[in-house]
Amino acid sequence: MSGVAPNPRGLTCQDRRGVRDPLAMPDALASAFDRIDDFVAVQRAAGGPTLGAVELLQRAAGVECDQRAVIAARAAALGVPAETLLLGIIVGRLAR
Repeated sequence: MSGVAPNPRGLTCQDRRGVRDPLAMPDALASAFDRIDDFVAVQRAAGGPTLGAVELLQRAAGVECDQRAVIAARAAALGVPAETLLLGIIVGRLAR
């Protein structure tokens, strides 16, 4: 690739990414949304999500209490609902 310096192994970042990302990311995103869909289906069957269940989902994605406070503050600063920002973070974390 012109204009892209090879790394020490002789590969360019763009070449390596081009091979990996198109296949991995859609599967990872699909898996993340499948997990959230399963969560919603189970919670709806039980009468709706409880606060405890939502907190467990957040913890499963690696979002702890202190991080939720940071997310809430950042959402307010951005002028977006905290739930919207948190959902994006959860999807991203589950897609890893």
